[in-house]
Amino acid sequence: MKGIKLNPLWKKFEEVFDRKPSMTWADQKQLIETIFNHAMPFEVNWPRLWKEHNDWFIVVSMKKGKVLWSEQKRQIETLIIGQSHEINEHVWAVVYKDNKGAIKVYKDEMTHEKAKKLLEKIAGDKNGEGGYDNVADAVVINLKSLFV
Repeated sequence: MKGIKLNPLWKKFEEVFDRKPSMTWADQKQLIETIFNHAMPFEVNWPRLWKEHNDWFIVVSMKKGKVLWSEQKRQIETLIIGQSHEINEHVWAVVYKDNKGAIKVYKDEMTHEKAKKLLEKIAGDKNGEGGYDNVADAVVINLKSLFV
């Protein structure tokens, strides 16, 4: 994850948490997602991350009885970095709906960068330029996320 500084993101989280110390774990997770999503060069698969975090948490808490926040932070960072390594793996696909509403999957697995370029070609860019007329919606998905 070149260029992504995680400490300022955690600092932002802690500033909000300090103002609302009674936040539930669900609220804390949502806040982490909101803060981190704006800074990531890829989409973090949060359901997968939270499942893996929970599995880790159960094991550690059974061994130690208590899990420190610093340990949880480090584990969340480790899981994000692990997902970031998948950017260059051929585990990405473009899924889209045609103008009749049928769901289609582009047949090749590809890297995240290639999938994003294909998505722009199929769906058009942010300004609505380009794209295919017969495509209603298109997204890039990580195929590994299908098996969370």
